[in-house]
Amino acid sequence: MKILLVHSYYTNRGGEDVVFDTTVQLLRDAGHVVHTFTRKTSDASNYNPLKLAFLLFWSPLDYGAFKTVLLQIKPDVVHIHNLFPLISPSILWSVHHMHIPLFYTLHNFRIVCINGLLLRESRPCLKCVQLSPALGIFFRCYRSSILASLLLTASQLFHRCLRTYERTIDHAFALSSFSSSIIRSRALTDTPFTFLPNTVPLSVRPIDSLRYSLPSTENSYVLYVGRLSEEKGISLLLDASSTLPHINFLVIGDTDGFDLQSYSHLRNVRFIGYQTRDDIFRYMSSARCLVIPSLCFENFPCTMVEALAHGLLIVYSKHASLEEHLYANHAGIPFEPGSVCSLKSALQLAWSTDTSGHLSTLATNGLNLYRKKYTRDAVLKQLIGTYSAYIA
Repeated sequence: MKILLVHSYYTNRGGEDVVFDTTVQLLRDAGHVVHTFTRKTSDASNYNPLKLAFLLFWSPLDYGAFKTVLLQIKPDVVHIHNLFPLISPSILWSVHHMHIPLFYTLHNFRIVCINGLLLRESRPCLKCVQLSPALGIFFRCYRSSILASLLLTASQLFHRCLRTYERTIDHAFALSSFSSSIIRSRALTDTPFTFLPNTVPLSVRPIDSLRYSLPSTENSYVLYVGRLSEEKGISLLLDASSTLPHINFLVIGDTDGFDLQSYSHLRNVRFIGYQTRDDIFRYMSSARCLVIPSLCFENFPCTMVEALAHGLLIVYSKHASLEEHLYANHAGIPFEPGSVCSLKSALQLAWSTDTSGHLSTLATNGLNLYRKKYTRDAVLKQLIGTYSAYIA
């Protein structure tokens, strides 16, 4: 099968970038011919601001250039991961007019929320979904800028009027039923959806043991992996760590732009900056648990599936999508989103002596969940099966 994958890389490498690269390698290793069409957000400074604005609406250049790519490659299917901000949605029409099956992975909520997170003032927000997209302008939801929020909202409404996504996307992949229900309430109402989980990069080797045993708290730590940003709950985690001096914390994530000085008094917290996925997995082997303290709705974090593949206990923010994956399968320890007190209690439980074996059972349930649903083979089989259903 000949597949064209499309993605706009983020300035700070994140989970969506990892998933895209993993998908490319997964398909190639399975013998498929994979072409990529990518741009890097870090190149945005090279663009004229007016051109960037037009990209959000319609770009004759992108439409024509992508149509040329399609004519040259002649792919069986096109699969888009992320367009924002440097690839214009007009390329969706290029694919549609060439009558090529188009797939779209909904990694975030950008189709219905201009900041893509459904988050405002560090709290989940559904106002633009339930009431009016114009509220995104009023609340300056994109980078606290009224102009940027106006442009993004206008772009959203423009493509809603054209029914760009509804008319061009043949099949959408969602990372949770929660995210698909939110998006379907405003867009893609008649588009077929399939749940497609993330899986681990090919360089990562899941553990082989049938049952996982938690490492001793001696020389261990609570592990955090992700952006050091407000929506990811890093401040919440550090506030909780200040009340738990007997627990060690290891924080992995790019520290550029993060105020480390404000937390220099925390002797039980170590920041080690950006790490490769291989190094992250190595740090997981000595961790007591992984913590996902997000304030925003997480769909299917890469670190979650990597922790599951390693049989690592997960302490997670009890949002609907994470509950759907973890709570429903009795894997991990939930806590109330945004609550320092609840997070503290969950961490104390994860750090406690596992006399009854309850914590090991939660970790083992997570490992079994990975083996049942989220392996590379399972994801590849589902992906190719869905592609094949649309090829004449």
